[in-house]
Amino acid sequence: MCILAVLNLVFILQDKEILERIAKGDKQAFAIVYNEYYKPLCYYAYKFFQDDITAEDIVQKTMVKLWEQRRKITEINSISSFLYRTVHNNSINELKHRQVIDKHADNIKSELDAAAYESPDEEYEDRLNKTLMDAINDLPPKKSEIFKLKYFKGMKHKEIAEQLGISYRTVETHIVKGLQKLRETLGDKKFFADE
Repeated sequence: MCILAVLNLVFILQDKEILERIAKGDKQAFAIVYNEYYKPLCYYAYKFFQDDITAEDIVQKTMVKLWEQRRKITEINSISSFLYRTVHNNSINELKHRQVIDKHADNIKSELDAAAYESPDEEYEDRLNKTLMDAINDLPPKKSEIFKLKYFKGMKHKEIAEQLGISYRTVETHIVKGLQKLRETLGDKKFFADE
C-alpha cells in the first residue's frame, strides 16, 4: 500500500471518529471542525461574492446544516468534501436567488419609470407621486427606509446592509416584501382625473 493511500485511510478514520462524536451531540467535536474549517470556507465563499458578510453568512448556514443534520452525517466519508460541497451549493443558490431578486426589482423600477413618463399632465403626475410616497411611507419603518435607500438614493444591497448593520439577505427580504406590499396597495388605486 502506498503512503498516499495510508494517509487517506488515516484521514478517513479521523473524520469518521469526529463525525460519530458530532452525531452523538458532542459539541467539542463540532467545535474542532468549526475552528478548523471556518476561515478556509469563508475564503472559498468569498471567491463567489467578493463580500465578507455574504461569505460568512454562507459558511454559518453550512455549519448550522452540519449540526442540524448531525444524526445523518455518519454516512459522510470526508468532512472537508461535505463542507466545501455545501458551501459551493449554497453559494450557487444564493447567486441564483440574487438574480431573481434583481430581475424583479428591475421590472418594478421600469414600471415606475414608464408610469412617470406616461403622465398626461403635472396634476396627474403630482397625484401619482404623492400616492406612491404615501404607500412607501405606509410600509413598516425598516422596509420604507431600505426601499428609499435603494430606489431614491440608488444604493446597492451590499451598501444598504453595511450602512444599516444588517445582512444582505435581510435587505433583499425587506425589498421583496416592500415591493409586494406596494403592488397590493397601488393595485387598488385608480389614477384618473375623474376621481
